[in-house]
Amino acid sequence: MNWTLPTWLVIYPTPCCNVPLRCSEMGCGWSKDGSDLTIDGEHVELRKEEADDSLTVIVHNCTTEDTGTYKCTITNSEGSETTKSEVKVKEDVKAPTFTKQLKDMTVTEGETVEFSVKFSGKPKVKW
Repeated sequence: MNWTLPTWLVIYPTPCCNVPLRCSEMGCGWSKDGSDLTIDGEHVELRKEEADDSLTVIVHNCTTEDTGTYKCTITNSEGSETTKSEVKVKEDVKAPTFTKQLKDMTVTEGETVEFSVKFSGKPKVKW
């Protein structure tokens, strides 16, 4: 059974974000950016599907560090074949907005005036 991975994926990270990548088992190796993929059972998990004789690698809670080229190489006595997927994880960004805006003020000469704002945005606004 041959599995074809998408040639590219764009993932927006969320608390439940998973990237499933599949291939047949025979002799099967997984890599990311040319190095063996570390399957730790938590962030990167490997599942065997007995019903259709396949393996699925799941990358949980994706971050931008998970961006890269993922490859699955299958091998048997007759040869080998590789399929790959380009994964891009985009940052969760939001335009800045004021949650507390400036207000008009009247002060007497010699008094101190104080301006205070609050805002949100992602990435965080730097001072």
